[in-house]
Amino acid sequence: MTIATQAFLFDADAEGVPSYYGGVFDPAFLQALSGSDPDGTTITRILRGDLPVSWLCQRTVAVANDGKGQSSTIGHDMELYRTVIWDLADAFAGQWNTLNLETFPITLARKNVYCITATPMKIGGYPVEMEGLCGWANVRIPDARRGFGRWVVRSGAGHRHHRSGAAIYASHDSQSFDRAVAYANAFAAVLKLNGLECEVESRLD
Repeated sequence: MTIATQAFLFDADAEGVPSYYGGVFDPAFLQALSGSDPDGTTITRILRGDLPVSWLCQRTVAVANDGKGQSSTIGHDMELYRTVIWDLADAFAGQWNTLNLETFPITLARKNVYCITATPMKIGGYPVEMEGLCGWANVRIPDARRGFGRWVVRSGAGHRHHRSGAAIYASHDSQSFDRAVAYANAFAAVLKLNGLECEVESRLD
């Protein structure tokens, strides 16, 4: 199995980039993709958008209620923001890249970086898998003898787990490992918020 993932980061503040959203990103990306696959033999699934590092560092700092409505003030943890940016730069430094690692943290901190990620998967003798790695994930409730775990099994919402307890498998319309894990993590987060013990299990096919 050969997996080829390419991520292209574009600096929207670079000299010569038009001020309108997107600028010259599409032509630049298509040129880069053509250069890496001149014969057009690879089918690629594209994800695109801003690189929202600052969103990871937001927190609510104040909430107000004047009797007519509610409002909240969102602040940023700048220490965490710096840590995330430098950790990301260190991650890039540990693998092949074409970034200028001296200026990249400053560029990213300006919050104007556009990202396009291409994630195909090719298995010899089979078509390209458009959504990358194949696999599955499930949420395991350790006790199926009572409460929610028992309801899961009896209602058909899930199945008995092969070890113990109940299992709810990620339900989505593809074989994508990433989608399955995201589904299971979100499902488990809701259960935990409601005081239910559970864990996420996953495996690549």
